[in-house]
Amino acid sequence: MRSIKNFQQEVREKVGGDFCGERSHWDASLEYIWISTLCRILIGIHRYQHGGAVLISDDSSHLKPKYSITYGRLADALIRAGVLSIENTSYDDAIFEQYVDKKADEIPVDLYLDEVVTGNELRDTEDELTGCVRFLASLSRVDGLIWLDSSLKLGAFGVEISVREDPDRAFLAQNPLGTRTNELNLNDYGMRHRSMLRYCGAYPESVGFIVSQDGNVRAVTKTDKGVSLWDNVQIKFSETITITRPKQKYRKISQHLYNG
Repeated sequence: MRSIKNFQQEVREKVGGDFCGERSHWDASLEYIWISTLCRILIGIHRYQHGGAVLISDDSSHLKPKYSITYGRLADALIRAGVLSIENTSYDDAIFEQYVDKKADEIPVDLYLDEVVTGNELRDTEDELTGCVRFLASLSRVDGLIWLDSSLKLGAFGVEISVREDPDRAFLAQNPLGTRTNELNLNDYGMRHRSMLRYCGAYPESVGFIVSQDGNVRAVTKTDKGVSLWDNVQIKFSETITITRPKQKYRKISQHLYNG
């Protein structure tokens, strides 16, 4: 949530308070956009059926990269998608509430163009996000994990974790919040899982995901009890957030505007 709150704050600063205050759901919607992007990366890794791992951490200690590369395009596109979603919805709301719902004969050209331009830019940004997600997922085919910082900027891939000490206690989470747990025996898991448990145990603000060849996704982070593993995490998402609204009358006005 710390990473998501930073993302929400950056989007709010770029958009401005007036736009964000028009709808109460934007924090929840931005959280959904961020988590969905991460899910898409994990789904992409799963589709290769090679297995892989993703580590989210702002600390480079005990990480030995085979290939160091700074790639911030996904993080930048994610911010832009959040900003454009809010702006486009705001212009769309203004058109409907101030003109369409009031059965006005015309709408301001500048307002209409703002809605069209931000809508086109949002679709382009969504395509860009898809390309970024595919690129990052493809890096999982190299042995080692994919290392992202808390903004989802790539720091390296083919990374080996060099933490050698097992955590004092490890748990298997039995519910989403990790408040119900069972003791976990590290010997029941392979090197990929054990190294992630070691790292997350040593660096409490990190979060790790392991995608097995059989399709199972496991999440690892440190809780108040100790380092915990969530087994068989369900990853699913909807590619876009649909703002439902009767569009038929708006299309007629748009066509009339184009026809002059």
